[in-house]
Amino acid sequence: MFERKRPNRTFTENLKRIVGDHFGLSEDDYVSISELNCLEDGCPSKETVVSIHLSSGETKSFKVQKSVSEIKLSDKLTTNIFALNGEGYKNLQDFDGNQRVGLNLIYAVSDSVNLKFYYDTQESANSESLNNIGVFAGYKSENYSIGAEYNKMENGTTYKTPIDNHNLNGISIYNRYSINDKYEIFARYDQISSNVVDGATTSWNYDDDGSLIIIGTQYKANDGVKFSLNGRSFSYENLDNNLFEVYFNVEFKL
Repeated sequence: MFERKRPNRTFTENLKRIVGDHFGLSEDDYVSISELNCLEDGCPSKETVVSIHLSSGETKSFKVQKSVSEIKLSDKLTTNIFALNGEGYKNLQDFDGNQRVGLNLIYAVSDSVNLKFYYDTQESANSESLNNIGVFAGYKSENYSIGAEYNKMENGTTYKTPIDNHNLNGISIYNRYSINDKYEIFARYDQISSNVVDGATTSWNYDDDGSLIIIGTQYKANDGVKFSLNGRSFSYENLDNNLFEVYFNVEFKL
């Protein structure tokens, strides 16, 4: 049994345009889109039904076992479009009711190489829109993986705190190598910097701008128990003192 759900209007309009362009539809043709939630065991949790109504009276329909926002544009390109008004009952949208909207674009260059672009924006009553932009490239094989990403936040000091002309730039590089089924080693580099606000002489995140290096190893005792040891060195960009810490973590899963 399926339960009909009304999908986001922006998602459906974008999908209608893609379908129209792909099949070369005219203005007299019509595309309808329905998103269904399956209520029975053994069937996909979400299904999108696309129906093409031609001016000749002929109707064609096809189904995709994904929600509207998750439909692939091609075998290599996947998109995810979203509109959020909170993150659960403990983290509601802002007091002015502004939604965060954005998209993910993931392009599979090959089975081992993926590229990703991310963007979201949220209007604010007291400042310019808070924007987040991310670009990622990664490689993964059976024993080795490496990834690099660049992130930029505009008009905000945190993901949920909009302030005009407060920007953050971040670069991350991380890799992992599995020696065998039990042992792996990993390393990561992060760098973060902020801009100088009009009228100021130093960057607004002056005390926390800098870079972080993490090097460690992990031992997997079994599927539910892991031990990890790593060292972390943080170099402050604007301060004389640096920070070095050693972490030992134990993970249990039942």
